[in-house]
Amino acid sequence: MTKVGVGTTILDWVHIKTDIPEGGRNFVRTATLDECASLAAALGILGCSRLDVRYEVKPLSGGRYRCHGKMTAAMTQACVVTIEPVAATLDEALDVSFWPAAEIPAETDSEREILSEPDIEPLVDGRIEIGRVVYELVAASIDPYPRKDGADFVWSDDKPEDKEPSPFAVLSKLKDKL
Repeated sequence: MTKVGVGTTILDWVHIKTDIPEGGRNFVRTATLDECASLAAALGILGCSRLDVRYEVKPLSGGRYRCHGKMTAAMTQACVVTIEPVAATLDEALDVSFWPAAEIPAETDSEREILSEPDIEPLVDGRIEIGRVVYELVAASIDPYPRKDGADFVWSDDKPEDKEPSPFAVLSKLKDKL
């Protein structure tokens, strides 16, 4: 099943907020073979051989939580030129805050610097859905146009030249005769 979004089933990695102590808690998650296969299928890539995430979840004021850490993955994609397998390694920072849904600010056109703050995700029924966030991080981090070393795209138009002149060329010749 490749359902993505709230209650994701690709990486069903969830923490209940009541299980996070005041001082926070460290986690290490490694995707199973089935999770790797589901992830690869959902992303439309050839394979995922490894997905590891190390992160800390800390409670903040107002029922909010912050999660930061690191995600690494080994994947195989198809070259956009040759369709041969291309190995890819991801190494990305994870930094996200989980807030009660009612407290998440509406998107505005203010001058808030997007990269200066962690992303804000909703707490759903007291659940910190880290699996969905990791899935989205992987999806955003993979190369959209993987290319095998030395693979060059050479365009050739095998279409034969038109033997008949276009109607506009015929009209142009008639115009010249007048």
